[in-house]
Amino acid sequence: MPLNLDGKKWPKRANRAKSWASMDWSAMRKYSLGIFVTEGQLYSKELSFYGMTRPIPAEECAITSLCKGNNFRMAGATSGKKAHLFSYCPKGPDGVVVDIGPIGEETAVKNSLVVTDAGVIIGGTSSFSGEKYDGGKIFEHVTQPFSGDFIQEWQIMKQKINIVTVPVKGEGIGGLLLDKQRNLVYGISDKTGTLFAYDIKTKKVKKLGLVNKKVFSTCITIDQKGRIFGAGYGGKLFCYDPEQKNIQTLEIFMPTFAGRNLYDMLSAAAFDGKNNLLYGGTREGNLFVFNPANFEIKSLGCPTNLRRIRCLSVTNDGRVFGMSGEDEEMNHMFSYNPKTGELKDLGIPIATMEKRWYGYRIDCMAAGFDGAIYLGESDRVSNLFIYHPAII
Repeated sequence: MPLNLDGKKWPKRANRAKSWASMDWSAMRKYSLGIFVTEGQLYSKELSFYGMTRPIPAEECAITSLCKGNNFRMAGATSGKKAHLFSYCPKGPDGVVVDIGPIGEETAVKNSLVVTDAGVIIGGTSSFSGEKYDGGKIFEHVTQPFSGDFIQEWQIMKQKINIVTVPVKGEGIGGLLLDKQRNLVYGISDKTGTLFAYDIKTKKVKKLGLVNKKVFSTCITIDQKGRIFGAGYGGKLFCYDPEQKNIQTLEIFMPTFAGRNLYDMLSAAAFDGKNNLLYGGTREGNLFVFNPANFEIKSLGCPTNLRRIRCLSVTNDGRVFGMSGEDEEMNHMFSYNPKTGELKDLGIPIATMEKRWYGYRIDCMAAGFDGAIYLGESDRVSNLFIYHPAII
């Protein structure tokens, strides 16, 4: 039966020019600003020495490891067709990112970077392409103090990076931690979850055992006593005690949604050394705090409406900052204030100085000096973000 449209009253189209003129643009501007990080101040840094060196090339500059170093310097490493080690010092006349040199081809350095008090950068690699290879390597670089006129080109030539050993054959290194008391670097392999200890002095590796035979996260953290904590199958926490020299599966579960414990995973962790608290973030988007003194765990909630907490960092005043979101969506920055219990979705990272730059995907964070937090962008072309939190 044909459709009869006789007598139908058609809606009148609004005058487009009049409609646009009547919009509340101040409200629209306020809304658009609200989706970006406006609390505190973000800066961006190219991975280069302006006018002297080219930036670390595209597809080699995804920042996947950051670490606080010595002499006011930060250390970082990238993943991609080639992995690079770099340093950044905001103090004095430097203020530039220095590409120390490439580490290897088709290589990743994922949350596997530490710096000793003596200024030795120690890192661990894994496969970027996922193809079979001999295994992830531990590398070392001894930082040298910058002297003389830093503008001189010979001051920033590529420096030596020493490949030391392969801790677990055929497996990459998924994470590294520094134990200053024992002069050890702890690491975890990415296939079998083999926990190992690397002696900084002797350069020898000792395998400590498997953290879990089924499912595990390569995200690990360390407390004041040098105990290593992580999470395995079903969200159960595990602990390696260096005094007892064993790995124990604890009857403590990460907070998660009902029925999701088998699918959830520890995706980020940070240690508050002043208060001896471990903060963790899950793949489902939950933030929690764990007290290693009494083994109490507490859910702090979901800081954003995005799944997967990607990275965490704790400032000197105890505030926790992090990033959440999947790879395919714009990540959001958030904060947690333990004094007030307030969780804040701070929005999408955007820097307007030194260069206007949007941070789509952030894979690592590290607290630096003078209260600054460093964010590692992980994209085809990536910059280093420097965040100065708001004073409270």
